[in-house]
Formats: sequence, C-alpha cells, structure tokens
Amino acid sequence: MDEAKIARHGRGGFTIVELLVVIAIVGTLMALLLPAIQRARASARRTECQANLHQVGVALDQFVDAAGIRGRYPDAAQLPSVTPDRPSILKFIGRHAENNALVFRCPDDSKYFPVEGLSYEYPSTTLANKTRLEILQRPNGRRESPSRLPIMWDFEDFHGPPAEAGSRNYLFGDSHVDSVLPERQRGT
Repeated sequence: MDEAKIARHGRGGFTIVELLVVIAIVGTLMALLLPAIQRARASARRTECQANLHQVGVALDQFVDAAGIRGRYPDAAQLPSVTPDRPSILKFIGRHAENNALVFRCPDDSKYFPVEGLSYEYPSTTLANKTRLEILQRPNGRRESPSRLPIMWDFEDFHGPPAEAGSRNYLFGDSHVDSVLPERQRGT
C-alpha cells in the first residue's frame, strides 16, 4: 500500500521553485565568498612579491659584502629602458640570486617585468658607488637608521584591488621588506 500512495502522489524529485531557491542560496554564498577569495589571492601575491624583494636585498648585501670593507652599491640603471647606458641591477647581483630572473619579478607586475626584466626600482642616484655608511650619513651629521632607509621598491602601487589605491613593497637598508600605502609614501 505504501507503494500505491507514492505512485499516486508522484513525489520523487524537486519542483522548479525548490531548485530556484537552492540556486539563489548557492549564488548568494558565492557572492559573499568571492571577495574573500580574491583578497586571499592578492595577499598571497603580495607575500610572494615581498619574499622576492627580500631575496633581491640579500643578493644586494652579498654583492656589497663581496667587495670587502670598501664595498659599494652598484652603479646600475634605475630603469633599464630610461638609462640604457647603465646595466640593469640584475647584471650586478644576479649571480648572488642564483641567476634566477624570476626573483626580480613581482607577481602583480604585468607592465614592467616583460619590458625591463625587473619589477623593482633601484635608486641609483642615491646609492650608486656609495658605501653603506655613506648612504646612512645625513647632511645634518646624524645617521639614518638602516631600518628606515628604502633601498628598492615596486615600480608602482601593484598591491590592492582594482580601481583602488594599492600599496607598494619597500626593501629597507636592514633587508626587511614592508608594504607601504600611498599616503605614507607621500609623507602625509
């Protein structure tokens, strides 16, 4: 008899309304989760960029240390396409980074790395042919802390959601890397 009741009622699947409700719930959950997933991916790319920049800093330190007590920062191009008469920083410190060109690439940079071969700006006007002590010495006679002296940084504010101001990674004189928002870059 139970089988006869089931056969008469014909209830074995979902109705269109039930299916639409489930689809709406799943769509809402996806809409809520998608921004969190995008933020997590952006954070992972920023962390990879920071790790790469740290490796560049270690290679730069090794280059300076290899020259002994008179070790000086290389006279490299700030941007290879702008100063083609100077070699890229990659030419000077590449061997200290196992000649791995990808260390010089930020995962969020699709503009500079394909053209320049690196994603990080080297301030040659400030560092070229100077020792660590010379770059830390300020005109007023005081010394700058290495932890406050930027050595290299992202060419642009790569890190942030589209249509919003992003942050820029900086390598400091003590080899730590930090992400700085545009307001702090301008000193406001």
